[in-house]
Amino acid sequence: MLCADGLQKRFGALVVTRNVSFALEPGERRALIGPNGAGKTTLFDLLTGEQRVDAGRIEFNSRDITADTPDARARAGLGRSFQRNSLFAGMSVAENLVTAAALASGIGKVFWKPLVRYTRLRAKAEEIANAVGLGDAMDVGVEALPYGFQRQLEVGLALALDPVALLLDEPTAGMSPEETVAMKALIAGLPRSLTVLVIEHDMDVVFDIADHITVLDAGSILFEGTPEEVRGSAEVRARYLGEA
Repeated sequence: MLCADGLQKRFGALVVTRNVSFALEPGERRALIGPNGAGKTTLFDLLTGEQRVDAGRIEFNSRDITADTPDARARAGLGRSFQRNSLFAGMSVAENLVTAAALASGIGKVFWKPLVRYTRLRAKAEEIANAVGLGDAMDVGVEALPYGFQRQLEVGLALALDPVALLLDEPTAGMSPEETVAMKALIAGLPRSLTVLVIEHDMDVVFDIADHITVLDAGSILFEGTPEEVRGSAEVRARYLGEA
């Protein structure tokens, strides 16, 4: 579903991505872990087109997307949430989801008709809101949402684009334990028709949801394997997890 082959990226003399190669199978849950500064978000930026690769190739759904723009990748079905919330401020949950659904369906340019009048878009927004636990908050402004709900809406915006693969950048960052449990349940409940790659520091979340784990360190892949294999790796424990 998503394949990176020999990706490299540098900013001046600083090399942040060093010959990174991996492949995700359709429906796979893959966690990307590693210390701060390992290059995880930069790798996401390369996969989604926010940054251009200096070398290497990216294939998505059996098509070369290395030169595609971020919006072209999104339209092709590669969705993403961000480390920091990027919601439509001044709008409600429903308006956020309707707007995203409109852009995905190509009717966002019909500016003379209010989007809320499209019953199909409203129905889709309600479906996604229910899926991310916001069904009772449709008319709440995003600024009034608790932080955990804002993170859930961030995932909802990505889902509104009807992706076939979803990249989640630290979805539980800054969350309370209760909010983390809710987000973990949300991710675990996503359909297996959706391929998921997630950057996450909470190891309880990682080991509970991931089929496979890729450990990144100093821009290179340090280790790849199942959660059990990662737990058992002396190298990963020494460089990242710790002996405890």
